[in-house]
Formats: sequence, C-alpha cells, structure tokens
Amino acid sequence: MAERIAVVTGAGSGIGRAVAVALARLDYLVVLSGRRSERLATTAEHVARAGGDSLVVAADVTDPASVERLFAATMTSTGRLDLLVNNAGVSAPAIPLEELPVGEWRAVIDTQPDRCVPLHPAGGPDHEGPAAEGRTDHQQRLRVRVRASPARGRLHGQ
Repeated sequence: MAERIAVVTGAGSGIGRAVAVALARLDYLVVLSGRRSERLATTAEHVARAGGDSLVVAADVTDPASVERLFAATMTSTGRLDLLVNNAGVSAPAIPLEELPVGEWRAVIDTQPDRCVPLHPAGGPDHEGPAAEGRTDHQQRLRVRVRASPARGRLHGQ
C-alpha cells in the first residue's frame, strides 16, 4: 500500500484528474471521488499508468450522506487520510449575472470546494480525533501542496 492516502473530489476530469495522477506519482494511494463512475474509472486507468493505486468512490459533495459514505469508505479501506483535495465544482455560463437563472447559481454555490471540510471525520489536518491517533505533529499537517498552472497545463508538487 502507498505510504500516504489522499481523497480527490472532482477526480473524474480536468484538474481533479491531473491532481490524482500527480499524487499517484508522489506515492499516494488516491481515493477518486466524483459523481460519474465511468469518468472515475478512466481516471483510475490514468493513475495505474502512472504507477499508482486508487480506490474509486462515487460521491456527490452536495449531499452530506454521500460525503459521509466517501469518508467511511476511505477509512474502512485505508485506515487513515493524509490529504483532502476539495476540487469538485461547477461553473456558470459566461453571461451577465442578471441573466443567470437562480438554479444555476445555486449549483455553483452548492458544489464549491469547501463542501467536504465540515463533514471530514477528522475535522481537518490539526484535529486530535480518531484519525489522528498514532501520528506525529508533522504528519497532522498537509504533507503535499499541489498548485495548478492552467497556462502551462502542469501540476507541481511542493
């Protein structure tokens, strides 16, 4: 098993997929999460080609019960979580705000990247709960920062 465990929401495409592959190359077991299982399966293939391991858990970050199942599956399968990448999100069409239907605006707000944090069983990287048992202080902190560079289409681990 990989040395570190990461959950990536929105892992079915775009930045989420790229982050998942980058983390796999950094020896993370990557829990791939998103609404579309077929896209997650494709990401899992990319992770495997990069030499990594993954676990696919379909979840919708706008549904608290779905997010709870995501973290329960992660903890059951791996026993811990080292990194949470809250990437899931949608965007609105490029139209004037007054023309944007309220339902589309709500979809953007309801899927923004902070949706998983309040539901994370460990409460975040500095939490002293069950997920923190047996870890040193430096292991409690996020161990890898990943930044996207859309202009260059690359990810950089720091």
